Amino acid sequence: MAASYFDDELAVEFLGASDVSQRGIQCVFTCMGAQPQASKSFVPTANRRYLGASVHVGDFSSMGLIRFQPKTSTAHKVCSKISAARETGSLDRDAAGKLRGDITWMFSLCAGQVGKIAGPLLAEKQQGFDPALSEAHQHTLTLLQFVTQHAEPRDIMLRADLQEPVLVYSDASFEHGVLRLGWVIFDGSLQPVGGTCEVPELVLQAWVPRDQQNFSR
Repeated sequence: MAASYFDDELAVEFLGASDVSQRGIQCVFTCMGAQPQASKSFVPTANRRYLGASVHVGDFSSMGLIRFQPKTSTAHKVCSKISAARETGSLDRDAAGKLRGDITWMFSLCAGQVGKIAGPLLAEKQQGFDPALSEAHQHTLTLLQFVTQHAEPRDIMLRADLQEPVLVYSDASFEHGVLRLGWVIFDGSLQPVGGTCEVPELVLQAWVPRDQQNFSR
């Protein structure tokens, strides 16, 4: 099993006493005339730490799953950078670029699309525009910090006997000027369960610019 890592090719072993995946990658590169140096290889272990995330494969043999989770140091680093930006009310180009890199690695492996909530803000600041943070920017960073602090491990099952997936259908609507989300949940065995909820003002301000928050469709 291979994984891309910038300009490197990584092997993730599921057999503790074997390096067959690594040897396979080395064989491919050797056949192409670019044999990797011995110093570029790592001994197979149950845990492999990348930029922002940790991958654990030690439970594969017994439980058939691999676990992705944020590195504790990365979560602390991200929260520290966000706190500094919120306290000073500004986010300069260099800090925005570093923060964007940290959360991209962390959320792409662990928390999925939610990490993109701050993408537009960080891209804007990284391009060198005004570093000052508006009230809406502050709300976005507050939400990003909350998600970072509460990101849970992500387990992926690799066995053939997978459980039935839980399907969630959702939609949004404005009712009397209030944004509400509705959903229907199918868990594969019981009758569908549905409901609605009001979207908190904090979430609305983080996602929708203030001058567009009164639109309806």
